[in-house]
Amino acid sequence: MPDSTRQMLENYRIPYQDSQTFRVVLCNLSGESTVASSESLQVMLALQGYMTKPGRNAEFVELSATEAAFILCDDSRNDEEMRKSVLEMQHQIEEQTGRKLMVCCGTAENRLLGVSKSFQNAKERLTSGSFEGENRGVLIAGKNSAYYYPTDWEIQLINSLKVGNEETALKIICELWDENVARGLSQGTKIKVTTLIFETLVRVIDELGMDTVEPEREFQENLTQYTDKKQWQYLHTLTQTVCRRSSYSDADGSSGNVGRRMLAYVEQHYPDSALSLKDLSREFALSASAVSRTFKTTAKICFYDYLCRIRMEKAKEIFRHEKCNVGEVAKRVGYENELSFRRAFLRYEGITPRDYVVKHTAAN
Repeated sequence: MPDSTRQMLENYRIPYQDSQTFRVVLCNLSGESTVASSESLQVMLALQGYMTKPGRNAEFVELSATEAAFILCDDSRNDEEMRKSVLEMQHQIEEQTGRKLMVCCGTAENRLLGVSKSFQNAKERLTSGSFEGENRGVLIAGKNSAYYYPTDWEIQLINSLKVGNEETALKIICELWDENVARGLSQGTKIKVTTLIFETLVRVIDELGMDTVEPEREFQENLTQYTDKKQWQYLHTLTQTVCRRSSYSDADGSSGNVGRRMLAYVEQHYPDSALSLKDLSREFALSASAVSRTFKTTAKICFYDYLCRIRMEKAKEIFRHEKCNVGEVAKRVGYENELSFRRAFLRYEGITPRDYVVKHTAAN
């Protein structure tokens, strides 16, 4: 799930559970420029008032002067019910403001990643321009024949691969697999989307200084005898390989030795909430820029990404094996307060610490 979506949910205090179903509704003022005006402001305020009235579990997000989105906790999964509700809203807003409104409802999707998926589905229909004659501009997005690999998912996949967050990276690959298979793509389009995802993986592999020749050879071999399952399984396996890279310390010579000592120092002192590049500078008698450069050469990721990874993995280990509250775990892994820890955990794992505990308690 992209960071922007996670931050949005956190900012608006939208409660999240794996069992919840989300739907995104996009609204656009027809024929309006993107410049703010008193008329567009009036419509935005009317929209916000209607969609966030008491009893409706929805949050308003203003995308621009003429566009807005609503994140709904939609447990009904009933498209017709949603269409009627949106039509009612559209009539009321148009009568109240005198402005024509185009609305597109994303598909109902479960889990936190469903917010992004529903948004992308709604956006695809909203930008298609096919509103005339379809319930006066109200569209319920269905499955699309185009492949599904939005940019924000690619960015999140890249970040997860770089810091070795296997759980989140594999979750993204599996969600992409489910969504693209459900779309009934043509053979050529199937090959295109798997190739695009593979190219993302290869870019990260190259940045990490890992061998790209063998993965490229295996991927091309799979293409000659293409099957959906085999190709997606290969992407899954390659993702695991990147995340499980056995050593960050492939540098040679004295700089490599210093780099390995830096990693060991961070692994020993990660519970210190004040740990920073300055501490490493003092410890190893190097400038902050030299420490940063040596650390990245050795670990293939920056100091703060590596520190976050260590802290999150330690936190998950505690959650799996001990009964501790979130605030206690936050302090044990180097966070001054629970809020900062919850934000970092949500960015790293895609779920809240409490949901992670519930998930793994149920699994055991």
